[in-house]
Amino acid sequence: MKKIIIALIILLASISYACENNLDLAPISSITTSSFWKTEDDAEGALYGMYSQFRATLNSNENILYWMEFRSGFWTIGTSGGAGDNEKLWQNNMDATTTSTNWSSLYTLINDCNLILKYVPEITFSNQNFKDEVMGHAYFVRAFAYFKLAQLWGDVPIVTEGFESITQELYNSRSPVAEVFVLVKADIAQAVAKLPGSSAGFMPWMASKEAANMLRTEINLWLAKRAGGGNAELTEARSAIDAVLLNNYILENNYADAFRNDKSKEIIFSIYFDYSEEPNPTGRDIGQYGWNFVNNINYVPASLRDIVPNSGSTQWLTLSPDYTLRFLKPESEDQRTAVNWQEIPNPSGGTVKWINKYLGTLIEGTRRFYDDIRIYRQAEAYLFKAEVENALDNKDVAITNLNIVAKRAYGIDDYYPLTLSKAEVDEAILEERLIEFAAEGKSWLDIIRFGKAFEIITSLVGREGDNQGNILLFPVNQDVISRNTKIIQTPGY
Repeated sequence: MKKIIIALIILLASISYACENNLDLAPISSITTSSFWKTEDDAEGALYGMYSQFRATLNSNENILYWMEFRSGFWTIGTSGGAGDNEKLWQNNMDATTTSTNWSSLYTLINDCNLILKYVPEITFSNQNFKDEVMGHAYFVRAFAYFKLAQLWGDVPIVTEGFESITQELYNSRSPVAEVFVLVKADIAQAVAKLPGSSAGFMPWMASKEAANMLRTEINLWLAKRAGGGNAELTEARSAIDAVLLNNYILENNYADAFRNDKSKEIIFSIYFDYSEEPNPTGRDIGQYGWNFVNNINYVPASLRDIVPNSGSTQWLTLSPDYTLRFLKPESEDQRTAVNWQEIPNPSGGTVKWINKYLGTLIEGTRRFYDDIRIYRQAEAYLFKAEVENALDNKDVAITNLNIVAKRAYGIDDYYPLTLSKAEVDEAILEERLIEFAAEGKSWLDIIRFGKAFEIITSLVGREGDNQGNILLFPVNQDVISRNTKIIQTPGY
């Protein structure tokens, strides 16, 4: 385990995230190819490099927020930040130049996976199980990447061949989203088969069989609800989530503990960060996206600096009243509120506000942002189970699982009664997800999956026909189209 942690730190530290553009795939030269893919150590190095790119893809430029949060409309500018291009996403008025419409970083990640899947089978390993595991990680990450591409853009290019040379042509057109999901389902099945099981608290930053089953559940739910997959997909989802719930992951009694401890036994899968990677006196460090949420010290009165988390970075983002007034209950009623959101009076007028989830760590007077990003938690396993069972008309089982999460939040047994209708249970599950996973990269795609985008999101009310009915998809960045003339813009953009 120590060897893996050290390797991750070294490889993750080798990438600069602040200025990454990810406009093109970076090919491996033929010389590198002929000399690299020879040994088990080469394969292991490629594995950690892939996870490094996985982190860069989701965390650089705050893509996890741009792709999976902002369009829900629950965001606004922070105390010292400006809206910039963010406003286009918050208001769902995007175009081909909007930040986050470039999918190139996802294809850079896919290329890392493709190379592992091409070369690792030919390498001799001392342990076949580890060889299978390396392959399983690549299948997991590729499934994740293509799943996000399909959710965000719909039809996208399918690339399964590694890009290794500048002499190699790689100009693929967009394939139908149904074909993309054929690949996604095949990849996640391989990941589940090849990845080993894990235990709660053990290296959650490396995908496990349980993490793969969480992703598989999410894929099946999306296909059941958004692609007409029906009970066949729901039955697969039930099998996958039941396998997760057999493990020893827990719900922390204290909601905050799931975020203050990166090895919490609630975490099923996360993205790894470490203080030693890039100590930065500004407090931003390697750019874990939580640095956007904390107030700049100059905007916090001296009398409040021991109470209000602050740093030398800019508070670019915070939750909007559209979210806080609609979904957050008083702290005395829901323990999650104090972690998701804080607002206190400013002696000089107004209030000081911040998202209290990813706070970093105060080290020698400077706040360092290296909290691991939570991708899957046990709370989501229970809510996935509730969603699957309700869709399969097992309402009472759904409510039982929903109430496990509600009990921690509200401290009340049977918070949701069995008398609720199926539609009311669905509404409750979605609301609990929007509260439980605030600022964790879930809200936009959750709202779409539940079919509520044109009801819940203020900027989308009455816009079902906008962009030729494709308003819920992203446009393709103009830079992508200019580099590959086979790419056709998302209709309506």
